Amino acid sequence: MDLSRGTYKGFPGGLYPGSSNQTPAEHAAAGLERARRIGPVDAQGQPNPTGKTVLLSIGMSNTSQEFCGRNVTSGCWSGSFMDQAAADASVNHSTLVIINGAQGGRDAQSWTKAGNNVYDVVRDERLRQLGVTERQVQVVWLKQANAGPKASLPDTSADAYQLERSLGEIVRALRVRYPNLQQVFVSSRTYAGYATTQLNPEPYAYESGFAVKWLVQAQIDQTTNSGRVVDARAGDLNYNSVAPWIAWGAVSMGRRHDCSLGRLNVGTCGFRERRHTPVGGVGCEEGGDTAPQLLQDLPPYPLLVPRWAELRLRWRS
Repeated sequence: MDLSRGTYKGFPGGLYPGSSNQTPAEHAAAGLERARRIGPVDAQGQPNPTGKTVLLSIGMSNTSQEFCGRNVTSGCWSGSFMDQAAADASVNHSTLVIINGAQGGRDAQSWTKAGNNVYDVVRDERLRQLGVTERQVQVVWLKQANAGPKASLPDTSADAYQLERSLGEIVRALRVRYPNLQQVFVSSRTYAGYATTQLNPEPYAYESGFAVKWLVQAQIDQTTNSGRVVDARAGDLNYNSVAPWIAWGAVSMGRRHDCSLGRLNVGTCGFRERRHTPVGGVGCEEGGDTAPQLLQDLPPYPLLVPRWAELRLRWRS
């Protein structure tokens, strides 16, 4: 959402409030405090130096493929995030467990209730497969979209508004399902200018970034408003009770993008041409999908998770 001081259809950009790409100091401090709680726990979620810390992906097929592969959490595709992490000697391979919980064909609506079957699939077919439990999940990467969007901004029924509502419901469901969850890093949809179906094409993929921006801002605004809900669409995001702490994750433009044209080449470009920033990260490399590498470089880990040094998941600036 890097529009500097510009706007998109009248909507200001920036990852964070005030058209800024810098995490507000109070929100960053809250993230650091949550980060200090992250560490190995046993199957019941009690601190244990020989226990596990689970980093889990949640989302649809796009998420699953970038994180590991199509509906798998082992035998990951070459070049995926988990494949790169598995080959990286600097990653903690003893207490850190990285698991792909994302599932093809399961868009945002599938994840809005903690009792939905998708969470049972994560528990029974992903976590259990690697010998861990829901109580050991402490960090989530969330990337979601709604299938078959019909209305774009500034329509009052725009999909971006619906997605923001769904994301709010999802992070609350995550907190119920994973009681020791501390942090959720949210990414917007990959550039879809080359999409050949109406599953989630442009401009809806681009506008999903506003849903993420509004979600994160809703939590920040609620905190500064003495815990009172400010954004009814996002709902209650109090990180002292019903929700984890939320921040931006990596943002990828996807393969075959022409870096000379900006993110979109149809008059709605809002991202500067750069591969990586210290706040959120924007991918722009011709000839390849940058999402797995951006996840490997995910800035919030070293900036907001001081114990990530223990997990040793590197940030390559």
